[in-house]
Amino acid sequence: MKKFFLILFLACLSSGCTDDDNNTNINPPTNISNTSITSNSVIINWDSGQENSTYEIEYKESGFNQGSGNLLTTDSNQITLTNLESSTTYDYYLRTNFNNTYSSWGGPFSFTILDLCSVPTNLSVSNIMAGNTSGCVITLNWSSIYDNATYEIDMRFAEEDIDDETIFFQIYTTDTNITLDRIIMNTELVVNVRTNCDDNNYSEWSEPVFFRCLRSGCNDGDISNLFADNITQNSATLSWDANQQFVYHESFDIEYGISGFNLGQGTLVSTTDTSYDLDNLPSGTEFDFYVRGICLDSNSLPNFEGPYTFTTQNDGCSIPMDLQILNTSVDGTHELQWSIIGNSDDVLNYELAVVEVDVPFNQATIITIPNNNATLVGYDFNPNNYNLLQDTTYRIYVRSVCTDGTSSIYIGPIFFTTDITCDIVDVEFVTSDMPNTISIEYSNLNDNATTEIEYGETGFEIGTGTIFGGSNGQFIYKEINNLSSGIYDVYLRSNCGNDVHSEYVLRTVTVSD
Repeated sequence: MKKFFLILFLACLSSGCTDDDNNTNINPPTNISNTSITSNSVIINWDSGQENSTYEIEYKESGFNQGSGNLLTTDSNQITLTNLESSTTYDYYLRTNFNNTYSSWGGPFSFTILDLCSVPTNLSVSNIMAGNTSGCVITLNWSSIYDNATYEIDMRFAEEDIDDETIFFQIYTTDTNITLDRIIMNTELVVNVRTNCDDNNYSEWSEPVFFRCLRSGCNDGDISNLFADNITQNSATLSWDANQQFVYHESFDIEYGISGFNLGQGTLVSTTDTSYDLDNLPSGTEFDFYVRGICLDSNSLPNFEGPYTFTTQNDGCSIPMDLQILNTSVDGTHELQWSIIGNSDDVLNYELAVVEVDVPFNQATIITIPNNNATLVGYDFNPNNYNLLQDTTYRIYVRSVCTDGTSSIYIGPIFFTTDITCDIVDVEFVTSDMPNTISIEYSNLNDNATTEIEYGETGFEIGTGTIFGGSNGQFIYKEINNLSSGIYDVYLRSNCGNDVHSEYVLRTVTVSD
């Protein structure tokens, strides 16, 4: 009996006995392949070598010793390995288990997990506008670390899971800013974006962004910036701006007539554009016009916006042309120039109309300029002479006024912005009536200004002296004490903010002990 166990032990040593009952009659899996490799997963497929079998797979980082890897069992011809490290090569072995009898191991087989694909960040939805009756328009924007990548955009109803993909856009672009239209109105939606770094190498989805496209009816205030140009003796082009934020205007109503007419008594026309050409108008006539938007889903009509007033050209009165600013000097004077079409002898003078950008034309400042009988007219316009607001944008128009009392149309506008003016300090006195002391009194009437006082021994360079601050106001008194005897220069100037200063005022004073 002992001899039998000894023979069995020696047989195991020579043949490699294990706990598993390997049987070369059990067919191993065939046609083994790796698919759908991502930055953290892989799908392994194979063909069955034995019906009614299960399969064992052992895997780990490349080069591992079999028996130390991760062991999984499946009854399918496919298995998905997850939670893998990106940019890492793995080995795996595969065998068949038929009623606890095993085929030989196949392998090692290898695959490499892709680099980690970065998730887009800062996804936003903006510029939500009503595009047309079939939906609205939105702009999507996000940030990415990649210069060249493609992106998938998933858009769906807010209550649905990201895998439902009720509405799905797949955008193949390196641009991280994209405009989409025909988006469902009046419904809360959610959007995500992810990066496609390579075939089947996708990032995670970005954080979701919720939004809603709302369509409202036409409202008062949707129409603004009414204007008329290209005015001739019997025609004019009317234009306006229309707010399209959440509003889609199907058309616009225009009512016009002789200036001062009552709404409902003028001529009513419609257009789908934000401009309209009027013709067959009488010359030399002042007109008003009004505009309102029309929306299909409005329960009521909005009020008309306006009026804007314009005058058709008179017969025979020459028209200025090519109004422009040639040059602007240091003191803010604008060198204006325009030409004149026709006979300038019939022009008595010219009228400049100067008005703030957002102020109606009928509130313009009118400046009369005599005719010098030149076909090229120049005029030096200094805003400081006309009590205009500081740091404000204005528009300028010009027209001819003829000897028969008629006038041409206004041409323009051109635009300019006034400077911030800063008046010099009004110095009442700088004296030294007390020992080792300089007494100063001044007035600084600039709004929201401060007064800069700099002093030093006579002849010092500005910027190297001693700064002594002061406020604005009238008859401000300051003293500079504990000075040594000598001759001093004292400079004063206004600081009006935004790096705008007046010129310095210099006073020289002798200080005694």
